Order: sequence, then C-alpha cells, then structure tokens
Amino acid sequence: MNGALAILLGFPTVFWTFCLALCLLYWLTVIAGLADLDLLGGADGAMEAKAEALGEVKAEALAEAKAAMLGEVKAELLAEVKAEAIGEAKAELLGEASGGVFSDIFAALKLRSAPVTVVISLLVVWGWALTAFPMAALAGVPLFKTLLGKLAIFGLSGVVGLGLTGLCVRPLAPLFAAESGLKRDDLVGHIVEVNTGRVSDRFGQATVYSQGSDHVIQVRNDHGQNGLKKGSRALIVNYDDHRAAFLVEPLPDEPPNEEVRRRTAARGAASQGGAV
Repeated sequence: MNGALAILLGFPTVFWTFCLALCLLYWLTVIAGLADLDLLGGADGAMEAKAEALGEVKAEALAEAKAAMLGEVKAELLAEVKAEAIGEAKAELLGEASGGVFSDIFAALKLRSAPVTVVISLLVVWGWALTAFPMAALAGVPLFKTLLGKLAIFGLSGVVGLGLTGLCVRPLAPLFAAESGLKRDDLVGHIVEVNTGRVSDRFGQATVYSQGSDHVIQVRNDHGQNGLKKGSRALIVNYDDHRAAFLVEPLPDEPPNEEVRRRTAARGAASQGGAV
C-alpha cells in the first residue's frame, strides 16, 4: 500500500494524479448539473476564439496607429508604436505557428470531433495509466529510479496517451455530432397543404411535412386567380427572400388529405436519404 501511494504521489505520476482528481471533480459537478459537458467548447471553437482574439488585437492596433497618425504626435510616440507593432507582429506569428501545429495534430487524431473536456479527460486517464503501471512494473530497474528515466516515462505517457485518446474519440464522434436543421432549400419541391382561405402575393400559410414533423410556413403566389384555398395542395417552387415566404404553384387533381400526407412523407424520407 505504501509502495502504491509512493508511486501515485511521486514524480512523474503525481502530475497525472492531480489532473485525474480535477477531472473526477469536474465530472461529479457535471453529473450534479452544476457544470456543462461542453464547458470549454470544442477544438474548433477554441481555434475560432483565438482567431477572433487575434482579429481584435489587429483592429485595436490599427485604430491606435490611425489615431497617432491623425493627431500631432511626437517622434518618441511613433517609435513606441512601431516597436509595439513589431512585438505584436512577432507574437502573432509565433501564435499562428504554434496554433497551426496544434491544429494539425488535432485534425490528424480526430480530436475535434469531441468536446475539449472529453478529450482532456481521456488524455489524463491514459497518461495516468501509462505512468503509474510502468513505474510500478519497473520499480526494481535502477534506470527508472533516476530523473532521466522518470522523465522518459513521463514524456512517453503524454505522446502515447494522445494517440490512444484519438483512438477513443473516433467511435464517440457520432454522439457529439451537431445535427443540421431544416434548411429553406430542403423544402423546395415539397407538397404543402394550404391552411388559409386564400393565397395571394401578400398573404398565405400552409403546412409541409418534412423530417418527421409538420412545419407551418408562409406561402405566396403571384397569380390572382390561382384557386388556392384551405385544404388545397400546392408545390413549393422557390423561396423569396424579400417577402420571407415560399413561392407555391397549385396542383390539380387533389387527392384526400391522407394521400397528401403519405406522398409528402415519402418525399421527405427520400430527400433525407439523398442527403445522407
């Protein structure tokens, strides 16, 4: 027991042990509903945040430079602005270079397909296991009692743990995939059932069946005598951004409402299958 504690609380395992304790505390708060699963966002979100931050820094630097040029400034101030601009440019270049490396690693290991909290938790678990068990198994080897041997195990645990984390995240990707919502173009070609007493170029409402549910939409028709009334069938031919409504054309030979629903459902299923 004392030997196990010595390994868990000794270098290099103590680093992963501390991180594991933080991860356990975090997941307990998630289970209790006190924290979000996606607390730190996704890898793409993090990179976007960095890009936005860099953009804000650029904008601020440009604004300050313009103000300095428009005003009557001294040579010292101009020199300071130039020095700051050069320093910021160097820092930005270094940040972009490091960000590019990490971005490539995340992309290669498919780590972007899961929230950062999940990725970090899996990495900590693997890092802890790949440090604790080898340190216990190699406790009698003199080399691994030295600082160099411990550093080697610590480094390998991080590298190998990152690769194993990528393997674990891949099958979990569908659980965190964002479902795409219904788009306007997806409804073009669908059959609708008119809900209002008439449909004109300024008025009209209809129901369309798509993706397993009914959707009430605004519809318009530019022909005065179109014959569209409550219960009529119409075909969506386009979407008008200016009027924020779908353009429809009447369909002849109206079947019963159940037949309309059956055909509309079949069309919606076919469109979903084509999208997949």
